[in-house]
Amino acid sequence: MTSGVMGLTADEFWSDPDRTRDEAAELASRSDWRGYAIDAPIVVDLARRDTLPVVGVRSLSAVDCALHDFQRNAVVVAARLESAEVFVGRAFEFKYARPSQRPRRPPPVTVTITDTFSFELRARLPGLPWGPGTLRVYLLVHDRVAEPIEARLVAPAGPDLHAAPVYEAPWPPPGDGRPPTYERTAASPAVPAAPGISMVADRVVLNNDRAWCVVQGSFRLPAQAASESGPALVPLTLVLTGAALTDPWTCTVVLPSGDVARAPGELVTGCFTLDLFTLPGTPREPGTYHLWAFAGAYIAGPEAVALVPEERLAPA
Repeated sequence: MTSGVMGLTADEFWSDPDRTRDEAAELASRSDWRGYAIDAPIVVDLARRDTLPVVGVRSLSAVDCALHDFQRNAVVVAARLESAEVFVGRAFEFKYARPSQRPRRPPPVTVTITDTFSFELRARLPGLPWGPGTLRVYLLVHDRVAEPIEARLVAPAGPDLHAAPVYEAPWPPPGDGRPPTYERTAASPAVPAAPGISMVADRVVLNNDRAWCVVQGSFRLPAQAASESGPALVPLTLVLTGAALTDPWTCTVVLPSGDVARAPGELVTGCFTLDLFTLPGTPREPGTYHLWAFAGAYIAGPEAVALVPEERLAPA
């Protein structure tokens, strides 16, 4: 039985992942579809397999291909649904190439480029837990995201030895007049009616020592743990992608809710205001970045954020 965009059987992901690549590329090139699509085995038997192959196809205009260096800028994200952990890395090994000194001729607007690709998830995400559970996998390229796929990792009956992180307090702690704050403000987006995340970010940020890079959001998400005495806590993983980055930037914040969760996984709501510049390792190179947020099965973004050098705005 075959499934997914590449039409491979379960075993072929390991034994013959290239079998359908020419057919998949041909079908994509003949359609009006443009973008990225990924595929992976739906079930991985951990007693037989120690890898998780991901294959895919892309179809883009030649202009988009020229603007977006796929091998350099593709980012893979895997969310472990049972624990809301999120793992982020480059989809392909980074290889620095000396830029050509000859100016490039713009490609014809009407030309479409279609090809296939593959990578092994554990090789790209070395910290990925390899135990029973469900992984939701995303491919990000600048401001585009492929339709996510899910792979269920199964093993013979036995204890799950993976220790998911336990969060005991909001992080970062609330500020004194400066973000982070975890109260609703006039600028907070509305809490989603269905489970999910709403998020807005400053579109243009003056890149100096006094600047703030503000992100505001709200959520309706499963609580990380039950608590009768304090606010429920929800981990949220932020990811920045951009051409200026060798590797994607990622940071997990822990958001408090005004609701009490009486059972793990119960939906709770809340709001947040963050300053990205106060979080560890936030990129400060001038350029345009795309901000994403992940919480288990839920995603928000991309929000474009341009860091503009101060001299760019100085009067002539």
